[in-house]
Amino acid sequence: MFLFKERHRHLYLFCFLIFVSCLCVSTNAQPIDEQATPEFTSPPSVISDSGHTRLDWTLSKDVLQTQSPIFELQQSKASDFSNSIVRYQGPDTASFISGLPNGVYHFRVRSHFSAEQISNWSKPVVVEVQHHSLLLAYILFAIGLIVFAATVYVVVSGTRNTQTID
Repeated sequence: MFLFKERHRHLYLFCFLIFVSCLCVSTNAQPIDEQATPEFTSPPSVISDSGHTRLDWTLSKDVLQTQSPIFELQQSKASDFSNSIVRYQGPDTASFISGLPNGVYHFRVRSHFSAEQISNWSKPVVVEVQHHSLLLAYILFAIGLIVFAATVYVVVSGTRNTQTID
């Protein structure tokens, strides 16, 4: 018993061959040398009290002399990088990250040499952001206000004393 009609046999065969060739092309990625995987030069854990940090990474000099990779930097709040976002994609070996609210963030980077040549992900870097407390900001503002008021008082009273002596 045939599953398809005889007149459509060539169409089914053609579709099957296209499907198999697509599978071969998509798995045709060439293996990447381990030296092509970028490594962060910053420590594996960074603490920021201002919501910004600079992340630097490097590749083997042999790789950089022969190829010009594009780097992809990913950020995620989860250590397994589920629901991650791309923070940077380009040729630079550093990225300045700013505007991070309080929390723990995970970053990793990889290099793209072509559509088929993509390195493994680097070991992740963890950035913990803990901004200064709002209470500290109010205390510093109050101290600044007191110093400003004292300065105005000294200037005004000194000006009055100088005018009464003349």
